[in-house]
Amino acid sequence: RRGEAAKAAELGLAALQDKSEDIELRQVTGRALVDSAQYAAALAHLEKVVALDLNHSWQSAWALGYAGYAHYGLGDPDKARKVLEDSLAFRSTRNAVSFAQRAQMLLGFSGSYSNWTAQETTHFRFHFSPATPPSGQAGFAARHEAAYEVIDRFFQAKLPKKIDFFVWGTSQEAETAGLGVLGFARPELCIVHSHWRQTVGHEMTHVISRQALKPVKVTGLINECVAVYFDQTGRDREQTAR
Repeated sequence: RRGEAAKAAELGLAALQDKSEDIELRQVTGRALVDSAQYAAALAHLEKVVALDLNHSWQSAWALGYAGYAHYGLGDPDKARKVLEDSLAFRSTRNAVSFAQRAQMLLGFSGSYSNWTAQETTHFRFHFSPATPPSGQAGFAARHEAAYEVIDRFFQAKLPKKIDFFVWGTSQEAETAGLGVLGFARPELCIVHSHWRQTVGHEMTHVISRQALKPVKVTGLINECVAVYFDQTGRDREQTAR
């Protein structure tokens, strides 16, 4: 949870006052800063780990893996891609390799995306699977832009970057590629992974509301109910409940 990660980062930063050359402490602190979405602060520590780790050990592999998320969250996908490749080049521990590969899949750097197409709009970078109908992609993007405008009239969010919106043909396609069950958002990274026929506003609401309100604690019931309320389907939920 973000609140717990922020507390861990705070404790790590305090401890580093007396142990500035402790590589493992600095690496864990950098990871906690990433987990609490403090990306710029995290990079200062993660890059220091790589500089101090003269043996190029697993410490560097983990630091670079987390740096991938930090660069992406700051809106620099090219740098994120590079440091994740560097992390994998260490071939250190199985867990570190798995972590970097998972990041590549989530952030759109895996080979699974090699034949996808992209379309950029005012608030989104859409990434379309070849399993989605090419003739419908422009309309899909337009509908989501219109939904964004409606939702953000309420939240008035200031996003750090455009929303990277990955559009899969089906949930099964994503599961087969190794991503997992759709749809979901990573609000702190402004990422959505959705299937072609998912409701227009649900997942983007998670991103917009989180970036606008920056809650320390996220309650599942409230979080999901807000996304349902703004899903843009126009359905009468009270009537459905009755």
